[in-house]
Amino acid sequence: MTVDQKHFSNRMAFWLLWVMSISVLIRTAWLGDDSFITMRTVDNWINGYGLVWNIGERVQTYTHPMWMLMLSVVYFFVRDGYFTLLILNIAVSIFAFAIFLKYYSNDDYSLLFGFGILVLSKAFIDYSTSGLENALTHLLLLIFAIEFLKPVISNKSSHLFMLSLTAGLAVTNRMDSVLFFIPALIYAWTRDFRNVRGTGLLLAGFSPFMLWEAFSLFYYGFLFPNTAYAKLNSGIPEQELLRQGILYFINSITWDPMTLMVISIALLVAVVSRGSGEKMLAVGIGLYLMYILYIGGDFMSGRFFSSVFILSAFLLTRYVKELDMRNRLIISGLLLLAGILSPASTVSYFLKVPGLTNNIRDNIDTYSMIADERQSYYQSSIL
Repeated sequence: MTVDQKHFSNRMAFWLLWVMSISVLIRTAWLGDDSFITMRTVDNWINGYGLVWNIGERVQTYTHPMWMLMLSVVYFFVRDGYFTLLILNIAVSIFAFAIFLKYYSNDDYSLLFGFGILVLSKAFIDYSTSGLENALTHLLLLIFAIEFLKPVISNKSSHLFMLSLTAGLAVTNRMDSVLFFIPALIYAWTRDFRNVRGTGLLLAGFSPFMLWEAFSLFYYGFLFPNTAYAKLNSGIPEQELLRQGILYFINSITWDPMTLMVISIALLVAVVSRGSGEKMLAVGIGLYLMYILYIGGDFMSGRFFSSVFILSAFLLTRYVKELDMRNRLIISGLLLLAGILSPASTVSYFLKVPGLTNNIRDNIDTYSMIADERQSYYQSSIL
């Protein structure tokens, strides 16, 4: 095969898989009830009542300022909460798929492998829509990882600023995502600067977040959302939160084993990798996983794992690209079986074939009280 033929093959594979990813997103799109908490604030704001839940009461009930602002822009033109949430979620997720697939478009096997693990992850597919901010976190994590791992010979100032700006936007979107970025940003700063100039670049990148915090303190009287104070100061003993966090991991292993398999393998290969950049991203993943344990997970199955997964999938696909065909097939086979044979395989979402339906009998695990939110709301919220 000539160079031109290879280039044409790679380009066609990219476009085919990207179009398939769009159809997957549209077919699986859904909205959870939590997304309409933000939409009520957006509706009040667009109609002139301010960024509030109850008119006249300045309380921040949403946890994702950047997502809220983006929803507000779309809602200003659409004037329908349901379509605003779906349009923005699908659009952002389509962009995330495009960036991921484009990065690996020069290798057909890596392209197919990356696409396969993305669409077989219940957590990732569930929260690529849902109406929540996960989709934007996925996109910003990918942009950050690509920028962080690219070779930088000159213009290191621009590189550090782009890293800090992407991280700053992600933290404005969801504050706890800062754990993903801390190790990589410290590494980038100490590697190239270790001075006032580097610190200034980091602070400049985080200016969107700092501006929001200043506004939040002025407008709401607090730096953090009301939900943060309610959830993180609940008075529940730490051992109980840890126990619930463990149950959150067990729930994911039971309902969506491929997602945690990808995360685990990615962490393992990052540790043995010779690249310091991959190791720093893996440390960020580790910090966020420990955070999930510390806060007791979540009542939505897979929600907190979707962002961990997309970064892990990016690292694992990068590693698979360097393997020989035998090892590629071993890893691919294991993940393919885990994805297809899981109790809540995403295959059932796509095909709607009898016998391939979701095998979770109830929408909620009565022992851990963790819910399959998509299964609960999909039928009532699909296009």
